[in-house]
Amino acid sequence: MKRLFAVAAVAAALSPALAMAQAMPAGDATKGAATFKMRCGVCHNTTGTDTPMAPTLKGIVGAKGGAHSASFKYSDALKKAAPVWTPDKINTWITAPQKMVPGTKMMMVVPNPQDRADIVAFLQTQK
Repeated sequence: MKRLFAVAAVAAALSPALAMAQAMPAGDATKGAATFKMRCGVCHNTTGTDTPMAPTLKGIVGAKGGAHSASFKYSDALKKAAPVWTPDKINTWITAPQKMVPGTKMMMVVPNPQDRADIVAFLQTQK
């Protein structure tokens, strides 16, 4: 019986990490453009020019976190973490940026897995 409780406790402790590591559903870039505008466009754009609130996300896929834009002042935490923005990393980031990089400036989350997949698909078209 003690082993059963121990296994349950470990499973409960790991469940948030496992949930973040789940594979993304297929994304739709057209839907992602609309979702990006609604969810991310308040701060970000894909024009190639930073906004006062956030860096541009044009060309973000494959870029190094904390260094993508020469003019935006990134948090020290993001500069130190310096993730390479793969589709999976972007998905994890917009799931819980503060968990991925504690101390980052990014606060917005996208809880819906399909919305995240669509945003990632859209960002992959923004080269």
